[in-house]
Amino acid sequence: MIKRIAQHRYVPDLSHEWLVKATIFLLMLVNFLQVGMIAFAASPLMGELGVSPQEYSLSTAAYAAVAVVTISKQRWLVERIGWRNYIHASLLIFFSVACFATTAQTLLAF
Repeated sequence: MIKRIAQHRYVPDLSHEWLVKATIFLLMLVNFLQVGMIAFAASPLMGELGVSPQEYSLSTAAYAAVAVVTISKQRWLVERIGWRNYIHASLLIFFSVACFATTAQTLLAF
């Protein structure tokens, strides 16, 4: 079973193991920097938006929960609709929501 998995076309050769490790390291570094930016920006964000620490914590927890569910369902969705359709749908959703957000006149509408 393991030999068959190791020969799969998406599994890199052992000669490229350093590349896989470098990619994982860079992804974790970007994640660490993102978490750090959010942690250090929490106080100015709460002050600008006028939210309490409880409301801010609730919104970040909701974001994390949605991110976990989305990440867990990504492969399932890609296997059913294909990578190209997945990317196109993601871009369409992103751009349509971004266009909708630019028309907001108040913070609540945003």
